[in-house]
Amino acid sequence: MTDTHAHLDFLEPEELAEAAADSLKSLSEQKAEIEGDIKRARQGHTIEIGLSAKAKILEKLEVLRGEALFASAGNFLLETVTREHETDSMPTVLEDARKRFSEFTQNKYDLRVHPERKQSFVAIETRTHKQRNLDELSDGTRIQLALAARLAFVKQAEQGNTLPLFLDEALDHSDEERFHAIASSLAKMVRDEGRQIFYLSSDASDVVRLQRAFTECGAGQVQVVDLAAARGRKSAIRTPEQLTIAPRGQVLEPGSLTSEQYGAKLKIPVLNPRKGAANTHLFYLLGDDLGALHSLLSLPIEFAGQWSNLRAGAAPAALALETQSTAGAELTSRIALLDAFCGHWLIGRGKPVDTAALETSGTLTNTSLKKVPQIAKDLDGDAGALVQVLRNRGPHALAKGFPTKQADALETYLVDEGYLAELSPLTEAGLTAKVLTIPATAKLSPKTTRDLLHRWWTLTAALS
Repeated sequence: MTDTHAHLDFLEPEELAEAAADSLKSLSEQKAEIEGDIKRARQGHTIEIGLSAKAKILEKLEVLRGEALFASAGNFLLETVTREHETDSMPTVLEDARKRFSEFTQNKYDLRVHPERKQSFVAIETRTHKQRNLDELSDGTRIQLALAARLAFVKQAEQGNTLPLFLDEALDHSDEERFHAIASSLAKMVRDEGRQIFYLSSDASDVVRLQRAFTECGAGQVQVVDLAAARGRKSAIRTPEQLTIAPRGQVLEPGSLTSEQYGAKLKIPVLNPRKGAANTHLFYLLGDDLGALHSLLSLPIEFAGQWSNLRAGAAPAALALETQSTAGAELTSRIALLDAFCGHWLIGRGKPVDTAALETSGTLTNTSLKKVPQIAKDLDGDAGALVQVLRNRGPHALAKGFPTKQADALETYLVDEGYLAELSPLTEAGLTAKVLTIPATAKLSPKTTRDLLHRWWTLTAALS
């Protein structure tokens, strides 16, 4: 009989364990492969998400960049239109007074109509852009403004006639620089307009000062009438030595000096972006053209704000410099570049602290207000350094014994008002990228732009 039942082979225990081990190893390998596939799939999805997010961010940045460029262009056009409006709509008499006042003060001040009191003038410091009412000016500067205004009104009232002018010790309160500036302007009126000017003075040394200005301007000899001698009285001056005045100091010529050596010889102030572009010495803008720098210093025009005022008045000296020097032709654009640099440099460093800010804070006692503004001034308005000095009660002598509670309250105020910044300062690359978007860079070569920015960045590295 044949056995029809299936034949079953039974494995020994050792064989069964070995087979199970092989099966487990195979399953483990399959699991690892599946997990690897899953991980790779997930990574691929993450990359896709990341790329998508990056694309969106780049798109948003491009929109913001466009908005920034549009805003910069808008500000540029707005400033241009404002300047043109001020120039075109300015009455002739005001324009004449403005030019004379700028010339009298060697472009340290500009003249505007008071924004509220339309019948009054206001002086603008070209280095700081601060507005000064007449009662805030020194006696000498106020006299310069009054004389400039009167001469402008005289010219307007003449209606084309050239009448003689009588000035009775009008320059009595002027120092040597002011006297020479005004005397030079009077000499030009004699030379260019054929005007007769009578200057009455009891100081015989005024004759020497006036003659020097007239000689320099090519206006001829000053005619002297000694009224004491004419009336048969003794003259007060008996010897030529009594009229001897030391000549005006000459500006050092650069010669073969390097830019650094020339700057050291001139003892120029340290570059500090907190003071703004207008208050920056022209050395930092014309270091690559010492000849042009020397020409301006001889005028004397030392600071960027003075140049801007000189250029706004289309002064012959400014126009000549622009035609004779590449750096001179670029100077206005270089100042705009520096202005942008200063603005972006302040990011993360806060606004400069001045006396007005400290008085407004309401955190200082009357005793402290007699000391802290001077400390802030000595620290160039650096809010961070000011708080540190007050907390440490030194090393500034006036900070000794300063109350901690006042330092805490002042710090809070400075943070709230933006004098102490919570942002981090920009890197050189970040600052450069922002500054390169301004319109002024289109008028400068890429090399000039980057060289100037790198130079300014390096020179301000020691500032906090």
